[in-house]
Amino acid sequence: MPTLIIKHGDQKTKIRIKGNVATIGQSEKNNISLNDPNISHYHCQLIKTTSGYKLVDLDTSKGTWVNNEKIKERLLKDKDFIRVGEAEISFLSELDIVQPQPVPAPKPKEAVRQQPKEVISKPIAPIPIKQTIQTPKPPVQQQKVTAVKPTLQANAPNKQASAIRPQSKLTKAPTPTTAKPKPSSITQRPSRMAAKPSGTNKSKQLYIIGGAVAAIILIIILVMTMGNKGQKNGEKIPAETQSAAGKLYKEIKSEFKSGNYKKAIELCTEFTEKYAQSKLAKDVKNMVSEIELKIRDSEAMEKWKPIKEKVQDAKPDDAAEILSEVRKFYSAYSGTPAAKEASGEVETLERLVAQSSPAIIDFNELRSHIDKDFVAQGRIEDAIAEYKKFLAKYPDDPIISGKVKREISKLEETSK
Repeated sequence: MPTLIIKHGDQKTKIRIKGNVATIGQSEKNNISLNDPNISHYHCQLIKTTSGYKLVDLDTSKGTWVNNEKIKERLLKDKDFIRVGEAEISFLSELDIVQPQPVPAPKPKEAVRQQPKEVISKPIAPIPIKQTIQTPKPPVQQQKVTAVKPTLQANAPNKQASAIRPQSKLTKAPTPTTAKPKPSSITQRPSRMAAKPSGTNKSKQLYIIGGAVAAIILIIILVMTMGNKGQKNGEKIPAETQSAAGKLYKEIKSEFKSGNYKKAIELCTEFTEKYAQSKLAKDVKNMVSEIELKIRDSEAMEKWKPIKEKVQDAKPDDAAEILSEVRKFYSAYSGTPAAKEASGEVETLERLVAQSSPAIIDFNELRSHIDKDFVAQGRIEDAIAEYKKFLAKYPDDPIISGKVKREISKLEETSK
């Protein structure tokens, strides 16, 4: 039966290990309880194996040390030095536990000379020692005296101690009787309490196994997902097909840079039909959007060229007709560079139209009158009513309609 010699502070305790499992920790539910803040509630565990006792650390923050080396588990050898928290523990196997040796007998002559004959008839008084001694009963006393005779003959001065030694074999562990022991921070409990930490270890093992299985399933799902993505992106198509797709993509870019937008669109359509699974399919789709914008800009510029020539040659008599054509073009191709250029010519055409239109002259006179007689006096509602009356005179004139509506909007914003 192996033994632990525990030194904790000023106290030193010797404990024999019983059972197959023994736990050490701060909790009172351990087999060996140590009152130490640096020790976990369930700190470590001694497990009996076929090869000897194994020390296992129960995942503590401070750790368990054997021979000044931090361990998770270690098969203990004789005289291994264990440290948990502030406690220092020496592990002794069965062979190294020192058994009490009998006192060597002196020479026979001296023993015969010192032997008193009347000792046999006197009762033997027990001497206080470090173990529990029960008061012998009268029937047992004669038997003890008979067993003492050889010892008394060998050593008369230690006759009383020698007579008690055989009785010490009846007790398993010595305990002091003369004085109450000091309160100790080390307590030993039966090994049956070790079942709880053992169950905890099994639960931890189940958690570890479950976590490993979940991780493997997750990895398989990720691999399958990545495989599907790779197949969608063209990673699984044959190398020859991928090479042909690359050549066609280069041809599309060449036609696009050269300004052959219609040819580039035709090639993009061909690429989508043949190589929809290629990783270049997304780039071709984006390029189609760019080509369509370029085609629209190019078409708008072609349409604007003849209209622009008319604007440059416009005269007051035909300015109204050209202005209407410019406005239709702007509505059809808004957002293009040509439409932006057309919007800059609208004001010029309106000035030419104003020079020949009597309606424009009437509008300018009306606006001057309204600003002076109505707006300056704060009569905004009356000013709006006058503009609406004037608009009723020219219902089919787009220029007058646009100008009147802009003035009414200004007045309505002012009234708010």
